[in-house]
Amino acid sequence: MKMENSKQSAFPKEASTNGLSGEEYQFYPPQSGLTKREYFAGLAMQALIHQSDNYGDSEKSDNIEALVSDAIEIADELLNQLSK
Repeated sequence: MKMENSKQSAFPKEASTNGLSGEEYQFYPPQSGLTKREYFAGLAMQALIHQSDNYGDSEKSDNIEALVSDAIEIADELLNQLSK
């Protein structure tokens, strides 16, 4: 079963092995880290904060929710366009 693009790791890392004596000794387990969706949403959030005053300090919780929602929407659209 193929993993959905948004759930794939943004920076996958395979397990490291040394292969000595015919046996593989694992130094580091495989790591998946952030998903592509999480990574793209973080980048979008950074850009939104930088380019706009729409997410200022007034009524902070509402602005944070709007910021997060907008960043996720941008990330989802980017993943949608990349999957075409």
